[in-house]
Amino acid sequence: MKTALQPLSTSLAAAVGDVQKASLDAVTKVESAAEDRIIQVTGRLEDYSKRLGELEAAAGRLERELSLARIIFAALVDPASAADFPIDWVRTLVDSALLFCRGKSFSPVVEVPMELVNVPNCIYSNSKASVIDLLRWAMIGFPSPPSGGRS
Repeated sequence: MKTALQPLSTSLAAAVGDVQKASLDAVTKVESAAEDRIIQVTGRLEDYSKRLGELEAAAGRLERELSLARIIFAALVDPASAADFPIDWVRTLVDSALLFCRGKSFSPVVEVPMELVNVPNCIYSNSKASVIDLLRWAMIGFPSPPSGGRS
C-alpha cells in the first residue's frame, strides 16, 4: 500500500508546492499593487498638503487686505466712526498714504495753510513742506507698532 500511495504522495506534494507558489505569487502581486497605490495616495496627499499651505497663506493675505478695506470703508462711509477706531488703524491709514506717496514718487511741496500758522508753537507762514515729509511728521505722533514700522 505504501508503494501505491507513493505516486499519490508525490503528486500531492507537487500540487501543494504549486498552490504555495501560486499563493505566494498572488500575495506578492497584491502586496506590490497595494504598495504602488499607497505611493500614489501619499504623493497626492503631499500635493494636497502643499496646496492647502498655499491656500492658507493666500487666505491670510486676503484677511489682512479685507481688514484694511474695512478700515478705509468705515472711514469713508461714516467719518464719525473714526472716534471708535483703534489708534493702530489710524496709523495704518497714514502709513498707507506714506507708502503710496513713496511708491508713486508723489511728493509735491505745499505751503503751510494759514490755519496752522495761527496755531501756537507751530511753523511759520510762507513755510513749505513736501507731502511725504508731512506724512512722516504725522507718523511721529503715533505710537510705534509692536513689530516696528516701515516709515
